Amino acid sequence: MDNMFLPTFETPPSMLHPGQMFRLDKASMGLEMRGGGGGGGGGGESDEAFAVRQERHLFDFQQMQDRASFNLEQFHVAQRNAENKRTFDNLTARNAWADKEAIRIFDYKNQIKAYNASVDAYHEQLDYNALAEELSTNDSTRKYNERLTQIGFQNEEIVMKYGAKREEAIAKTRDTQLNALAQRGKLRAMGQTGRGARKNMQSILAEEGRATDSIVDFITREERQVKFGQRQLAESMKSARGQYDADQQQIKLQRWGADMAAEAKLAPEPTLKPQMTPPLAIPGQEWADPPTPPSKEQWQNMNPVQGQGGGGGGGGFLGAAATIMSFIPGPWSDDRLKRNYNRVGTSKSGIPIYTFKYIADGGHGPTYKGTSAQDLIAMGRKDAVGQKEKNGFYYVDYSKLDVEFEKVQPV
Repeated sequence: MDNMFLPTFETPPSMLHPGQMFRLDKASMGLEMRGGGGGGGGGGESDEAFAVRQERHLFDFQQMQDRASFNLEQFHVAQRNAENKRTFDNLTARNAWADKEAIRIFDYKNQIKAYNASVDAYHEQLDYNALAEELSTNDSTRKYNERLTQIGFQNEEIVMKYGAKREEAIAKTRDTQLNALAQRGKLRAMGQTGRGARKNMQSILAEEGRATDSIVDFITREERQVKFGQRQLAESMKSARGQYDADQQQIKLQRWGADMAAEAKLAPEPTLKPQMTPPLAIPGQEWADPPTPPSKEQWQNMNPVQGQGGGGGGGGFLGAAATIMSFIPGPWSDDRLKRNYNRVGTSKSGIPIYTFKYIADGGHGPTYKGTSAQDLIAMGRKDAVGQKEKNGFYYVDYSKLDVEFEKVQPV
């Protein structure tokens, strides 16, 4: 049988998807004229051949219905898959946002915990620093008092030594005076007179004077020594006071440094980061319904007529298809009217370009190049697609596209 009467797809299924169609340009309208001629073979067709053509016609209709059912199911599967993916993507984005929000709150709570712990440690360190300052101050005061006591004892020792030596010197002076007095009395008792007696008396008085001067000089030296020692003790007291004051300043400086070090260890105040904007839901897709195959009534209008279409003419299915196409105002582009289509490129605006043949031209008809009406609908280019009537065949207005419709292979 000649395949020109088979309204089936010969393109591999992998090349098809719901809504994928191809189309012709105005050059195809010449086919309508050839298709409406009424049959070149005439009435020489036998009953058996005509019966075969009728069976083929019914078989082609069933095949077309099966393919349409399959395409519709594939279309619904694609819709469900797209909706499932949209739901999954929305849920994934929402979960990711919720996870980040939980981490944000968790981080803030950890900041609060760390800050409170650092504040407690800070106050404990201040208490420790105050106690250390108190102990250091007490120790410094104790050392200062001990030094003052030591100086006091040293002064007392100097005074006591001076007093003892002074008493000793006074006693020597008294003894010297008594001894001199005794010698003068003895000299007078001897009754001596004259120059010798006067010389003896002068000698006694001179010895007494020398002894007295020596004692006075000793006492004077001791007094100077005492005063010098006391001046030394006074300077030691000043030095002890200065050391005490310096120790107090050092203690306060150490306390201040320890307090500053404790403050530096305070954790930063907790800061709650701004909340991220919740993710927007991915909107649902718009879907173009897959093409509807001819109804049973439309197919019956293309029933074969005995003696037409069996030869080289244009009756039967060819004539019926041509009749249908004659009502389409532009180049018709419906996969129910095409075969042998292959994608060969893409236009600058992203429109797919295909080569194909028309079923009405038979297996040896010319090859055309153009695009698909269903692809344009799926791409949102409905402005370049028309339809003669509801659920009828699609046609394309190529004047709105950057794709040329042309014949690429002569008949």
